[in-house]
Amino acid sequence: MTDHEETTEPEAPATEEVPAPAPPAPPHAEAPTLSPRTRTRIYVVGLAVSFLTYSVSGIAAIFMDDPQKVVGVSAIIATAFGAFASGVGVAYRPTR
Repeated sequence: MTDHEETTEPEAPATEEVPAPAPPAPPHAEAPTLSPRTRTRIYVVGLAVSFLTYSVSGIAAIFMDDPQKVVGVSAIIATAFGAFASGVGVAYRPTR
């Protein structure tokens, strides 16, 4: 062998790592109380309420001389419905 020659070692075969399967759900797992259809409806109504309250607050702030009452009432409505939707367990899950 001369100084200019390089030795190459054989490459080891590539191994693929396979993720472990997810553990099964425990037998005491609770099923949702409300159907997916009901939760979706509550979610959509919540989006509409949010859009409406933000729109009313913005329009009132632009066109009214003293919009504090309108903004206050729309904030209460948005907060109350948000608390209701959270209590029902409505959450957006794009994986489903």
